[in-house]
Amino acid sequence: MKRKSILFVLLCVVVLSVSFAACSETDPASTPAVTAEESESIVEVDASLRGEFRDALESLTFRVEGIELTLPMSFAALIEAGVEMDDDLYEWYAVESLAPGETRPGWLILGERTLTAGFTNFDGVSRPLTESYITFVQMSIFGNEEAKLYFPGDIAIGSSYDAVITAYGEPRERDAFDEWVLLLYETADASVRIWINTETNLIESLDMIYLGNSILALYEVKNVEAASILFVGNSFTRDGDIPGQLQTLAGASGIEIIYRGILRGGAILNDAKDEAIEEMQTRRFDYLVLQDQSARPLRDFNGFLNDIRNLNEAAREHGVTLVLFSPAVTDDEARQSALTEAYKQAAEEVGAILVNAGEAWFAAYQTIPGLSPSKSGNQSFFAASIFAATLFELHITEIPQENRYRGDDALPLAQAAWDFVRSQ
Repeated sequence: MKRKSILFVLLCVVVLSVSFAACSETDPASTPAVTAEESESIVEVDASLRGEFRDALESLTFRVEGIELTLPMSFAALIEAGVEMDDDLYEWYAVESLAPGETRPGWLILGERTLTAGFTNFDGVSRPLTESYITFVQMSIFGNEEAKLYFPGDIAIGSSYDAVITAYGEPRERDAFDEWVLLLYETADASVRIWINTETNLIESLDMIYLGNSILALYEVKNVEAASILFVGNSFTRDGDIPGQLQTLAGASGIEIIYRGILRGGAILNDAKDEAIEEMQTRRFDYLVLQDQSARPLRDFNGFLNDIRNLNEAAREHGVTLVLFSPAVTDDEARQSALTEAYKQAAEEVGAILVNAGEAWFAAYQTIPGLSPSKSGNQSFFAASIFAATLFELHITEIPQENRYRGDDALPLAQAAWDFVRSQ
């Protein structure tokens, strides 16, 4: 019990710092990891300098105590590979349950070594940790000075700052603290964080984390349809949680949606352009959804169209399908029609998919007596239903219990969304 308590404290420290580790015997580097002037600063590095890291991480394979492992891997595969488990710990993992999609930190006991790991449940029902996947690993120097954990490029605890730069190139970010400097590397598949002691210039901790598109790969292995979406817009996408409702509606039909959002009130597309491009450089997305400030397509059509062209070019470069979202923004049908035409023209020019919730909302008036926007969010639910029908051909015939909106008009709205999309 005492051993488990010590390990739990170690785990809490790891969760707070989120770092990973490995070991080799390398002389301290002459090049300092960070100067005093750089203390408490973050340095962004141009994406063109990250090629070495992408090459080094063709696969997320690491070696621990002579055993070669690759993320993500099932708990069962971990045991089959020869990783021995502490009996008491294994018994606890067998009964400890993970909710669908949940990731929880834990640890693996390898002889005298402690390897912190993340356990993720990719099933649609709760599973014990012994039926989950390992999606991150970490080890620090503390208590593991002689551990044999090697990351790609033979980077390990004790490796020098120069060895890291030689193996991985310049980091995406360099974050300085009093005693350590943190080097952050990312690809579409992985994130590796390296903590280097500023006095010795040697690695004291390493971590490797699986990112979004690797999760998508796991869904594909499990024969579950999945999609990753980046939403760029403002309150017309954010308020009412359209991305979250789409995730819930699609999930009920067996389609797993993974999404990220750059959604700020009143924002125009150009405000988020650089951040959106950075997201597509570091993660894989299937769709990029764009929604501009409500009046801009009429007030500044050329600026609206130019932003869409620029983001479409970036999306194509990264193999991402562009989607334009035209929301319902006014009770004035003529003005809404003009906004819709602006989105249609832009979608036609760049070859984007159009999620036409604005025009569809007015069409729903013809089939749902007494329909009007409600404070509880029926317009957002309707927009999520239009997304589901347009992107995934989903006909919503039952509202999931966990969905944000479950008003009396939910099913009629879902039917109206389906009928509108099918009619286009």
